[in-house]
Amino acid sequence: MGELWLAPLRGVTIRAFREAFAAPIREAGFVGAFAPFIPANPGIRVNDRMLVDLGDGVDGRLVPQVITKHPDAMRVLLRAFKDRGFLRADLNAGCPFPMIVRRGRGSGLFKTPDVLERLGTYMDTWPAGLHFKVPFIDRVARRVNLKEQVVDFPPQPVITKDNVTMQIDSI
Repeated sequence: MGELWLAPLRGVTIRAFREAFAAPIREAGFVGAFAPFIPANPGIRVNDRMLVDLGDGVDGRLVPQVITKHPDAMRVLLRAFKDRGFLRADLNAGCPFPMIVRRGRGSGLFKTPDVLERLGTYMDTWPAGLHFKVPFIDRVARRVNLKEQVVDFPPQPVITKDNVTMQIDSI
């Protein structure tokens, strides 16, 4: 049987709840929890106030979570997680909340597979110093249209339960 992790849910996986109910959560069989998501927007400047809910959860039982559609902003936040000692993080690509989806984040990422591909691609770790980023070299491998496509099929003969042959047309 796989591990049980407490799903990210604002109010349930916040730091106060996790600390108050740590023993019952472990007794129920949960290995750890995903922290509620932290949004990463362009020009993000990470500060302690943003990360206060993470506490000192670097014991491996807490996974910080980011929600974004901006790869560069995500890297900044992931670097901050790494600097605090976290070895893994979660990209929230499943939040179905309509406001989040309309902004192209959460499950709204699936409408733009090219953005999702860029979020999942490790780019590089640069040491300190002067570096130049050349955006026209960083490109999408292939764009995929995820809209429904209507295909017309020619009429097909079908035999019904009472042995009558009919022609049906399908789309």
